[in-house]
Amino acid sequence: MSRITRSTSQALVLLAIALFAVPPSRADEPVHDNYQFCYAVAGGVEVMSPVFHWPVPYGVREGQSSSFANAVYQKYGKGVAQPGCEYFTTAAQAEARRRVIVDTITKNLGPQGVASIDWKPQAAPAPQPKPKPAAPSAPATPQAPKPVVAAAVPPKPPASVKGIFVVCNTNSYQDRARYYNSPIEVTSGDPAAWQASYQKFLQTNFKFGVGVMCSKLPTLAEAQSYFKEITDSARLTTKDMLDRPWPVVVTDWKYP
Repeated sequence: MSRITRSTSQALVLLAIALFAVPPSRADEPVHDNYQFCYAVAGGVEVMSPVFHWPVPYGVREGQSSSFANAVYQKYGKGVAQPGCEYFTTAAQAEARRRVIVDTITKNLGPQGVASIDWKPQAAPAPQPKPKPAAPSAPATPQAPKPVVAAAVPPKPPASVKGIFVVCNTNSYQDRARYYNSPIEVTSGDPAAWQASYQKFLQTNFKFGVGVMCSKLPTLAEAQSYFKEITDSARLTTKDMLDRPWPVVVTDWKYP
């Protein structure tokens, strides 16, 4: 190392010692000095951080100068000396003090004597609150058993009346009448037998028995509905030459 370089380094170190003497004990200072900047000498250059806000009590700050020295070493890769930090109540106070140091070193060693590094301490992870023990749960109140509701079973419809229901009828052009027998239930026979029986009944009682028809229906209700339909139609549609309706005669034939 040349004599000039060695003299410059010595002057820088002496200047740093004069400017950045260890401040008085922080124990007597308020804990609200939340603005600061840090510095260190690396390779004959005074490396300084910007002013930053760091609202941490003094006791937590003790390791910040070491952290800053490590950051300077990682960037410049040279021996680091005289690391330190200064603390202030306001940002303006911190900026003014930093400007004094920069101006003083620049005046004595030139602008190459000062360098800046963008650094601020990393926030320590906030302690996680311990989970509160869960309050003991109240014993479950036993619920009253729900009443068993039997599935509603729809009532069975009444069984259809089983059997054979017959409605027979005919027309009499001789006496201009129509004959209709009310529905009857039969247990035997077939349409031919029913017609023959009804025809005999008409010949015996009304002296007429031509064009007999018999209809079979499965239930009494259907037979009654059919009987009403054909008798109503007969009263409305069958008329003589003088527009007079033919009489509708309801008979009481039984089978057999």
